[in-house]
Amino acid sequence: RYHLKTTWTKLKIIQDILKNPEEIVLLGTNTTTLAKQELSWIKKVFAQPILRRLFPDVIPDPGKEFNGWEKCTETELTLKRPNKMGYIAQGPQILAVGLGTVITGIHPTKAYLDDIITERVIDSPTEMNNAREWWVYLQPICAEAPITLICTPYHYLDLYCEMIRDKHFGNNVFIRPVKENGKFIWSYMTEKRFKKMTVRMTDYAISTQFYLKPIPEEDR
Repeated sequence: RYHLKTTWTKLKIIQDILKNPEEIVLLGTNTTTLAKQELSWIKKVFAQPILRRLFPDVIPDPGKEFNGWEKCTETELTLKRPNKMGYIAQGPQILAVGLGTVITGIHPTKAYLDDIITERVIDSPTEMNNAREWWVYLQPICAEAPITLICTPYHYLDLYCEMIRDKHFGNNVFIRPVKENGKFIWSYMTEKRFKKMTVRMTDYAISTQFYLKPIPEEDR
């Protein structure tokens, strides 16, 4: 309920495919297990009867166990590719991968990286270095694909903050903390409720997870 960004990301991917079935969309998450779960959710949305009625030319009947679609595995999905003379898309419509997955043979047209860094990665210098290397090697693969990063910072030296400092996304960075102009951005949130949610959290964790500031106020 408190974290809608992942849901909106998956809905945006669905919208991308409905608008252009020739897209090759990369969805990156923290682990392969999570990537499979996210793609499973996307499949279920595509299979909804109302969506199939609205877009019959894009979404075929999924059939039993989704075998009516062109390709459907735990990490890849292609509903139906348009038939164009001389054009064969090199890759599925959606490829879901976990951080560190070696990607070969495809060049996405769009990429969405959703919370690829977690506290598990932050706690390990080796894991953080591996994350940086994965990001570096992702660049030639996504050379012509806009990359959208959805994230919450954990530390002022993590990969997210490094990307922002080095302007990997230029000025296209949108930061929205839990409060704006002294008011919660969620209509249902109250001070009492927020305090109950954060009572066991450190000031640093509250600062990063809710205010998106990787340095607590008292340490600035």
